[in-house]
Amino acid sequence: MPFAYIIQDEISGKNYIGSCLDLSKRIKRHQQNTGSVTTRKGMWNLVCCLETATLAEARQAEKKVKS
Repeated sequence: MPFAYIIQDEISGKNYIGSCLDLSKRIKRHQQNTGSVTTRKGMWNLVCCLETATLAEARQAEKKVKS
């Protein structure tokens, strides 16, 4: 199922907002520092997630949180 999610950097306290199809796989990728925004950062902790019916809905939720 698709998700919109918020993770927080343990060290800096900064948040990252995203959407994905497989939340557990995506969180693992953040922990491995494989993204441009999350590269060279500390451990990322899941703050909040919203399960949606479609990826389009997840992306809409992501945009709403960011705005």
